[in-house]
Amino acid sequence: MPYSCTLPVTIGDINYGQHMGNDRFLAFFHEARLGFLASLGCSESDIGEGLGLIMASAAIIYIAQVKHGDSLVISVTPGECAKASFELLYTAKLAGNNAIAAKGSTKLCAFDYARQKIARLPESFLNKIESARSNA
Repeated sequence: MPYSCTLPVTIGDINYGQHMGNDRFLAFFHEARLGFLASLGCSESDIGEGLGLIMASAAIIYIAQVKHGDSLVISVTPGECAKASFELLYTAKLAGNNAIAAKGSTKLCAFDYARQKIARLPESFLNKIESARSNA
């Protein structure tokens, strides 16, 4: 099973159109990503060998409106991996009726903050990502 968490949609997530703002989906994906990484025993600032993560790209596809008071079940599944980067895939479903509200992806790179440069993903972290991907 992919990692998932349920997050409530608060009034701060709602825009002038009376639905969830597009920027908030990325924030929800970020929250789910933190939980996913914690489930691997990692964090954005520590993936092993003194390295953290930095985001290279993000994409969101909006499918259904989300209103104040809704809850979203966000699932996170690892996608493709490379030497220095990997992709995470997100699905946001409305709790209750399981309708997909949005899908998204982020590309994350291993980053050496002390040296301020992209680095190779640590083998131990890559093994955790691959294991999560094969279990999804």
